[in-house]
Amino acid sequence: MHLFKITLLKQVVVEMNSIALGRLLLLVVTNSLLVVVVVHGRTSSNVNHALIISSCATTLYPNTCYSTLSTTTSYLATKNDVIQLAINKTKDTLQNNFHTINNLTASTPNLTKRAKIALHDCLQMIAATLERLNMVMQALRTTHPASNNYKSLVITLMSTTITNKETCLDGFSHDAPCKRLRKSIITGQNHWGQMCSNALAMIKNMTTV
Repeated sequence: MHLFKITLLKQVVVEMNSIALGRLLLLVVTNSLLVVVVVHGRTSSNVNHALIISSCATTLYPNTCYSTLSTTTSYLATKNDVIQLAINKTKDTLQNNFHTINNLTASTPNLTKRAKIALHDCLQMIAATLERLNMVMQALRTTHPASNNYKSLVITLMSTTITNKETCLDGFSHDAPCKRLRKSIITGQNHWGQMCSNALAMIKNMTTV
C-alpha cells in the first residue's frame, strides 16, 4: 500500500511537471509570436515611411503627398503600390468634391444661368477625372512592367485630370455670382488637383510602370 502511494505520487508529480512545462512552452511561443508581430509591424511601418518619403520627394506638393499617404495601414512593397494608394486617395477626395458641388447646386438660391452651367460643367469634369483615374488604376494593375507604351498612356491620362481641374475653375471666372461660387469650391478643387499632380510626378519618375 505504501509503495502504491509512492508510485501514485510520482505519477502526479510527473503529470504536474508536464503540465507546467506545456504552459511554459505555450507562454514562450506566445511571447515569441508577439515579438515577431511587433517587429514585423515596425518593419512594415518603417518600409512604408521610407517609400512614401522617397516617392513624395519627386512631387510638386510633397507636404500634401505625405499627409495624404502616411496614414495608411496597408503594406507598401513598391512605388507602384504608393502610386495606386495615391490614386485611390485622390478618388476619395474627388467623390467628396462631387457631392459638395452637387449640394451647392441644389442649395444655392437664385443661381444665374451661367452659374448653373459652370456647376454642371464642373461636375462633368470631376466625373471624367474619376473615369480617367479608374483607367490609370487598371493600367497600373495589369501592364507589363517593361511596357513604355503603357507608361506614356498613363501619363497622358493623368495629365488630362489636371486639365479638367483647370477647366472646372475657369467656368467660374466670368461674372460676380460665378466668382463667389468659385471661392467656395477652389480649396477642394486645388486639393485634388495637387493630388493628381503628385500621382503624375510619381508615375513620371518610375523607370517602368
